[in-house]
Amino acid sequence: MDENEYEGFDSEDGESIVLDRICQNCAYFFQDDKDEDDMGICSLDKAFDPYWDDKGVSENLDFSVCRELYQKRRFDSQRDACDHYEQVEIEELPDDINIDTLLRFEMRQSLDIGQLLELLETRPGERRDVLHTIYMQIREGNQEASDRFFGYYNGLGPAVSLEDVAFRIEIVTMLSWLPRDEHIVAAYVRELARTPSNNTTRRLYTEILSKLERYPEAEICAPLEKLLAEVPYSYRIKRRIREVAGLIRSDDDWERNVFLFFANQDGDEKDT
Repeated sequence: MDENEYEGFDSEDGESIVLDRICQNCAYFFQDDKDEDDMGICSLDKAFDPYWDDKGVSENLDFSVCRELYQKRRFDSQRDACDHYEQVEIEELPDDINIDTLLRFEMRQSLDIGQLLELLETRPGERRDVLHTIYMQIREGNQEASDRFFGYYNGLGPAVSLEDVAFRIEIVTMLSWLPRDEHIVAAYVRELARTPSNNTTRRLYTEILSKLERYPEAEICAPLEKLLAEVPYSYRIKRRIREVAGLIRSDDDWERNVFLFFANQDGDEKDT
């Protein structure tokens, strides 16, 4: 067993399930309910001791009473766990669970990747749940699920509508739950290359670049440089991509000031 994996709880058939030994699977890891960046804090962090009595924090995972502290102390849920790691306990199903929901979940769990990909196309209202099922299959080492899902995502055309953007963001978020991998980087960059930057797709660009920003610069610099060489972005988008790639620093204003000087002569900047 990999040193970063943990022998977890027993499944119904008596076989143990192996969970990655990462912060996301630790009982001490907590994430704000509105945090969509797959980040969180450790409850062993004494800086949060004064706030655990607040019902918003303890019951609803709402860290608004200490938002600034939360933002400052949060970290990537996918990082390797420390020596205090304790696997999160799996709670029993509540008595009032919706049986139809449970049956649909069980049904999806039994489907192969081909059937799940078909559901993504035919049942838009269930896409989030279907993506979660695909994620579980990939995390459990189903190589066919991984290969076919990446093939499906990489084969999509450009995002055009707001509905397209919402769906792509769900995929980008799902991929961010997986261990960092060059195939994920390639998929993110491919999305940036095929989808034009405009007001409709702005949220998708923001989401992808925020995910890429968590990778070591050495793993994303070359693909992003190639992207910049092939796609004629506006100055603003080009600069943001270069910042993420580590080619410039956000506090390096010399280039920006030069650009703005000439831009002011010609009119306002527009996205391509």
